[in-house]
Amino acid sequence: MLPPLSPEAMSALIRYHGPSLRPFDDALAAGRLAHAWVLYGPPGCGAVMMAQHLVAAFLEKNQNASVMAHLMQGTHPDVMMVKKPEDKTGISVDAIREACSFLGKTSSLGAGRALILAGAETMNHQAANALLKRLEEPPAGSLLILTTSALGALPVTVRSRCWRIRLRGLDEATFTTCLPTAGPDSYALHSGNLDAAMEDKPNALTKALHQRYIILMDKAKRRDPSVLVDLEGYDKITALMRDVPQYHLDAAAAAVVAEQSGGY
Repeated sequence: MLPPLSPEAMSALIRYHGPSLRPFDDALAAGRLAHAWVLYGPPGCGAVMMAQHLVAAFLEKNQNASVMAHLMQGTHPDVMMVKKPEDKTGISVDAIREACSFLGKTSSLGAGRALILAGAETMNHQAANALLKRLEEPPAGSLLILTTSALGALPVTVRSRCWRIRLRGLDEATFTTCLPTAGPDSYALHSGNLDAAMEDKPNALTKALHQRYIILMDKAKRRDPSVLVDLEGYDKITALMRDVPQYHLDAAAAAVVAEQSGGY
């Protein structure tokens, strides 16, 4: 499970996606909120977090209490999140049936019930058909939000019954605000993928640099002429790795690189 964002980071993410979320906000304010929505965008854009934000807005509309903390911790009694298990290839029909049953039950706190289906494109055919039945007969006071990075992979029958919100990929300013300790090169490393950076923000940069270093050293030891092409970023690699004890440069290998590059 990804660590929760700080309140400041969550606010930055909401501000960034705010224009895209306006149709939901307007419909909620007007009392004509559709029962099913799809949030779609590139991987790591924060779609699941935005789904939680919309669910919180939906529940708080009917109940004057902040629910975001419970949502982030997965402890709200009227909200269920379903996603592909790590050891499975997709979301099963049994998981969808259980979720649809949950959505149809009476609200524990009286504010309605909500279901977030994360990575909805991983549903198998049977699961999509089971969800379709709930989409066609939504319980009163319920909200269903699907998230996906592959809208085209969702069956047309599911897509056609949901309002759609397209989310943009994160820009560097928002990404670094959400993860201020991730380092200056994390945005480029993860290409704006917030989920990937959150999963491994202390180690991802080091691992990537180490892999580049290993390739560089291997080429140098084999007297591979293409190592000269790789040397363009060598100074940057060594500078970034200098303070990582377990990956200190091998002096002998570095000397080979220097020899191959004519004293680079």
